[in-house]
Amino acid sequence: MKALLVHQGTYEAISRESLATIISSAKTKEIQLTTQCMILLSLSDEVLREVVVEDSTIEAWEKLESHCQKRSLTN
Repeated sequence: MKALLVHQGTYEAISRESLATIISSAKTKEIQLTTQCMILLSLSDEVLREVVVEDSTIEAWEKLESHCQKRSLTN
């Protein structure tokens, strides 16, 4: 997923520090919306149900990371 976000040029939307460096608020909103849509469109239905309730891109990314960590610990 990170590779896709880097390829699309929206990786900074999942990092609070990187997002803070973007000066234009319109550009910030555009990047967050694009990134959140890419994340949601890439998920299976099971994971999507957990992540879709988050309001921001960063919260959705953190929820996705948490889900992946829990899953890797059980395997």
